[in-house]
Amino acid sequence: MKKLLYIFVGLLSFGAVLASCSDDNDDAPVINGTAEKDFAEMVRYAGTLSRVESGKTEVSTAEAEVSVVATDSAYVVDMIFHCFDSSFKIDSIKGVVNIARANGGYVFYNNLETNMFQNAFSGTISEAGVMATQFTMKIRSGRNTKTYNFDFTGVKKID
Repeated sequence: MKKLLYIFVGLLSFGAVLASCSDDNDDAPVINGTAEKDFAEMVRYAGTLSRVESGKTEVSTAEAEVSVVATDSAYVVDMIFHCFDSSFKIDSIKGVVNIARANGGYVFYNNLETNMFQNAFSGTISEAGVMATQFTMKIRSGRNTKTYNFDFTGVKKID
């Protein structure tokens, strides 16, 4: 009886292993090659930056611009965020970002808490030149520090 139980558990485990080894991951971006050389000349994205204080629903928006420029490192670019509304307190925040080509556009991220926002952030640039990114940032306001969720959507500027 014990032997039969062990065989049954073994077959069940083997079936679970085979079922979990599927390589069909249609949601994952297809990353194909370095992208930093595409930003040898600074590329700017103009759009709207939305801000919501954590735990609240009121949305504030402002015009903003994100500049992307290549660095000397593979798979890395500099991103410079600039918001034209001084109350947002995001003026020329610059940091390094990992970037790669994916699905005809780009994916980028920086998961280190030492980055320019002191929090993980990520985003995409579509094949059509639309940038979308989300991040969270703590901003000091008087004696208080508030946490805000930001969302930037912009299109590539043609100079």
